[in-house]
Amino acid sequence: MEVNQNCGFVKYNSPIECHKADCDKQLMLKSVYPLSIQEIKERGEAFTRTLPLTKEEAEIIEQKSKERSKLADWHAARVYRLTASNFHRIAFRRDSTEATKLLSSLLYNKCKPTYAMQFGLEQEDTSAQLFVQEMNNRNTRTSFSIQLEKKGFIIDIDHPYLGASVDRIVTINDQKYIVELNKSALNMEFKH
Repeated sequence: MEVNQNCGFVKYNSPIECHKADCDKQLMLKSVYPLSIQEIKERGEAFTRTLPLTKEEAEIIEQKSKERSKLADWHAARVYRLTASNFHRIAFRRDSTEATKLLSSLLYNKCKPTYAMQFGLEQEDTSAQLFVQEMNNRNTRTSFSIQLEKKGFIIDIDHPYLGASVDRIVTINDQKYIVELNKSALNMEFKH
């Protein structure tokens, strides 16, 4: 069984010495048992205390992770944080879905990029340029101003267990929006 040493959500009893003559002081593990709700709460709180970052540290992570899944920094920053990608799975878990299997998939599964994911990453810059062109074409007002900024993994300083990978932040006339780039610029969504 693979054990994630950093999160502490797998618990084994202490090793015990074998007292049989033929065992020659070998160590044996007692059986594995699940954590109690109280133990899970305590370990979760203890782990959460290890996550806080300064604003400067969060900015460094964001800068280093701009190239997303190409970099280990992006994966390392995401691994112990709730993101939109996994929040829905947690919040709307069916009773029939075992919590341990869900936890295991969140902590240990490596995401292998699909063809569609790879295509999206390759087309992201082109889609961003098309988005700016389309917005400029739709808004012929003289006071219209648009800026697009590529972002890395953003960590909430006040809630360091939350993070987000946004495609771009767009500033239109001093108002900021998140832009989620899809296959083409015409499929983009605004979220205010």
